[in-house]
Amino acid sequence: MNAGPRILLIGAAADTLAALARNCPREDIAVFADAQSVLAFLSDAGAGVPPRPRLIVIDNAGDATAAVAALKKTDAVSALLPLVVIAGAAEHDACYRAGANACLSKPPALGALAEAVAAIVAFWLSVNELPNGTD
Repeated sequence: MNAGPRILLIGAAADTLAALARNCPREDIAVFADAQSVLAFLSDAGAGVPPRPRLIVIDNAGDATAAVAALKKTDAVSALLPLVVIAGAAEHDACYRAGANACLSKPPALGALAEAVAAIVAFWLSVNELPNGTD
């Protein structure tokens, strides 16, 4: 069993973190301020400190496109990890071009956000199979 966080959450609003915590144990979620912090964490993971995560979620963290580009183009491990962006619809095309695996606009209702996050967790953590080199 892979100990340590399975989800790396960047720039998370309290509602997204709460929705994630309803769908998986809180210890499975590590919160980061920006992409550079995630890259530093993954660098430490490469030295064998913490195990590899299974998903990166960017929640309206400033320039989501720049964060996606940094994660997908800077580090070999993060380039292979699924990356979901929760941002305004205007950013979706640019995020996909930068390498995001999925994008969604944050639903205004808390119940709809909880449903969307449950679907994200169910697919990316349960159904999706990661490529070799990410564990």
